Amino acid sequence: MGGSVVGTVICSGPIVIMAASFSNVAYERLPLEEEEPPQFLIPSSAIESSSDAVGEQQQRQQALAE
Repeated sequence: MGGSVVGTVICSGPIVIMAASFSNVAYERLPLEEEEPPQFLIPSSAIESSSDAVGEQQQRQQALAE
């Protein structure tokens, strides 16, 4: 082995030869990585006011049920 430019090739261990044939190609498409939608930060005051509104709505429903 070797060539006229490099000379003789000497290996220090076993040689493994791998070959592939592309005559019967089967393509496998990988799923595209979808970008996560941006997450918006909600101010803590907005969270408190929304929880107050939920509490008021529950109180109204309980009053109507009674």
